[in-house]
Amino acid sequence: SGSGAGTAAYETMVSVGSETAGSLIVPASWNGVVGMYPSKGVVDGSQVIPLITNNDSAGPIGRNVKDVATLLGVIDTKDTDYVAGLDAKALNGVKAAFLKADVLAQPTSPLEDTADNAAIAQLIEQGLTKAGANVSDSEFAPAQIGAQLNAVLATLIAGGIRHDMLPYLTAAGAPVKTPEDLAAYNLKDPQTRIPFQQSTLDSSVANTDVKDAAEYQDGITQIKAAAVAALEQAFADSQADVLVSVNNYHSQVYATANYPAISVPMGLRANGMPVGVVLIGKPGEEAKLLSYAYALEQATNLRATPDLTQE
Repeated sequence: SGSGAGTAAYETMVSVGSETAGSLIVPASWNGVVGMYPSKGVVDGSQVIPLITNNDSAGPIGRNVKDVATLLGVIDTKDTDYVAGLDAKALNGVKAAFLKADVLAQPTSPLEDTADNAAIAQLIEQGLTKAGANVSDSEFAPAQIGAQLNAVLATLIAGGIRHDMLPYLTAAGAPVKTPEDLAAYNLKDPQTRIPFQQSTLDSSVANTDVKDAAEYQDGITQIKAAAVAALEQAFADSQADVLVSVNNYHSQVYATANYPAISVPMGLRANGMPVGVVLIGKPGEEAKLLSYAYALEQATNLRATPDLTQE
C-alpha cells in the first residue's frame, strides 16, 4: 500500500512492492498507478519475508508503463530490455478475453463501491478496441476456482505463516520459531508490537489443518494445479493472447498459478476512486505483457493526477 500511495503522491518516481495475492495489483489500481506481478522467479525474492512462498513475488510500481518496464529491467534476474520492446501498436490484432461476468458480479465491499462496474467494463472494452485488440468475453470456466481459492486462502496463509514465514524469521535471527512463539512475543509489549492486534496470526495459531508441513505443501501443490488449469482453460476456450480483469478480482488465481499480471489506470469511479484494468499473461511473457499494457495506456491515457493541495 505504501509503495502504491507513495508513487501516486509523487514521493518517489518508482517503488518496489511484494504480492502474495493482490498486494501489488490492488494498491496500484486503487492509487491510479501501474503495478506488475511478475512470473515467479523473474525477480529474486530470497530477501523478501515470505507469506506463502509459492505465491510471493516482488514487483515494480510506477506512474506509467515505461517506468515500470525500466524498474523491472533493474530488479529482475533476466537479461531483457523491456523498454526497448514497448510498442504502442502491440495490441493490434491481439485476442483479449475479458473476464467480464466476474467483474460484473463483484459485490460492493467496505473498501470499494462496485456499483459502476458495468460502466468500467464498457470503458475497458472501448479502450482495448481503440488499441486494436479483438475483445471477447470469457466465463472463466471453471468459475468455481476463484471461490475455491478464496475459501482456502486463509488456511494457506495460516500454513504459510507457520511453514514459510517463521522459518525465514528464525534463520534471520528472530527469537521465535513458531506462530505460538510469535504471538506470545507480541503480547509481551502489545502497544508497540501489535497496535492493531494480531487477528491473522491468532487464526494461524488456531488453525490445526496445516500444522503438518507435508500436508501444507501437498495442499499448495493441488491448489496451484487447479489455478493453472483454470487459467489455461480460459486462454484455450477464448483462443486468447491475454486475459483481462479489474483490480484484484483474479489475484488469487494468477498469483497461485504464478502467471504475470499488470494493472493499468482506467481513470476514476463515479465516487472519485481510481480503478485499474488488469492484463494477465502467461509465465515468462513479461515483455509481451508490458508491451500490451503500454499500448493500452497510450490508447486511453486515463490516469488521473491526484490533487495534492494541502488544506
